[in-house]
Amino acid sequence: MKINVTWESSNRPPAEEKATYCSLSIVSGATCLTEAIDLLAESSTSSARVSAYHLAEWFAWNWYRLRWEPKRDGYSWASAHRMATVGGGYIWPNISFISDGVRMIVVTKPSNEADHGAIRYIADHALVQPAEHFESTVDEFIGTVLARLEVQSLRSTNLHDVWKSVLEDRANPKENERRRFEAILGLEPDELSLDQFDQISDAASEFGTSAMEEFLAADQSLTAADAICKVKSGFDFNPSSIRSLAKHSDAPSSTEKPWVAGARIASHVRDMLNNSEAPVSDKELGEVISVSEEVLQQGTEVAEMPMALEENEAQSKLILRSRIPTGKRFELARLLGDQVAYSVTGRFSLCSSAQTYRQKFQRAFAAEFLCPFDSMFDHMHRRTDSDSIDEVAAQYGVSPLVVQNHLINRGHIKRNDLDNDVETAA
Repeated sequence: MKINVTWESSNRPPAEEKATYCSLSIVSGATCLTEAIDLLAESSTSSARVSAYHLAEWFAWNWYRLRWEPKRDGYSWASAHRMATVGGGYIWPNISFISDGVRMIVVTKPSNEADHGAIRYIADHALVQPAEHFESTVDEFIGTVLARLEVQSLRSTNLHDVWKSVLEDRANPKENERRRFEAILGLEPDELSLDQFDQISDAASEFGTSAMEEFLAADQSLTAADAICKVKSGFDFNPSSIRSLAKHSDAPSSTEKPWVAGARIASHVRDMLNNSEAPVSDKELGEVISVSEEVLQQGTEVAEMPMALEENEAQSKLILRSRIPTGKRFELARLLGDQVAYSVTGRFSLCSSAQTYRQKFQRAFAAEFLCPFDSMFDHMHRRTDSDSIDEVAAQYGVSPLVVQNHLINRGHIKRNDLDNDVETAA
């Protein structure tokens, strides 16, 4: 992705806005994200006439949230991730930047026809790029705006101050970690107290930074200490068999879609277990994780979310959330996938509904491990009606939703939710 600017003349104050008035386009290869119709000129255009200063300031202020905060509902998230909220008196494209921690999903949608502006954006695209590429794109764009301000002898704007602070935080490991934790929580800079940060940082040092970031993204009212205490009261299991599977499995690649990585590693684990197609029974699932079948029985104690903690090389604990047998099986499979793929990043695992890469990977792994797609689709005789979905779900011990998502991810049925473009791209 690249942000292009062509400077133009303007008499609009203040000075920094006047100096950075431009024709601005955002492109990715041959795809233009700022394609629009100029209703006054009755012509099409590939760029927006705006002040680049406002966009640079928005990028700078929201840099950590854009880079690290997972998708959430509500105005707070939208104001930090949707370019249409930049403001400044200009009509901005309807572009959303959605991070899953590993990649940046960029979605642009046409302007609402009810908006009465002179410009109507018509681009309708979704693309995915490594998060590092997004960082370099934003860094380059802000550098371009600052260079323009320098040429115009404007050297002490709010953008200078904010960007200087961001760069200092990024260069300081401790401050960078604090800002990252704040962003994952959906907080602005300095909204996380030093005491809160120290508690989270200590937990990250003991149990793994990646796992602690997943915990923060889960939007739980639990503290990290409460969560660890909760899982320690859970079921015993021996992590040695999972450790053996992890040793012979590849980690997910950031260039893979999470559902592709999850399916690939689940298929590899099944091959190691000499069961590439058949349904996995409760007994077999328990044996893989070295946990009692009691875990899958109804009436066991439940937690706010499924979690697992390795206490030592021969002893681990886990606790589940679901009260439904198929839900318990899916949660166990998610924890298995997480332990296989991410055990090197720490000894704490959890499952949540957060839209991070790791959580998406878990869900894909569990679906393929419990219900391998090719075998499932053959049993369905390639039919996708509701009866076929229900029958094969019962056969493999999963919910019908797992089967539906399998079919959606492979394009056999359409996705009907509002996040269609995000999920398709991701």
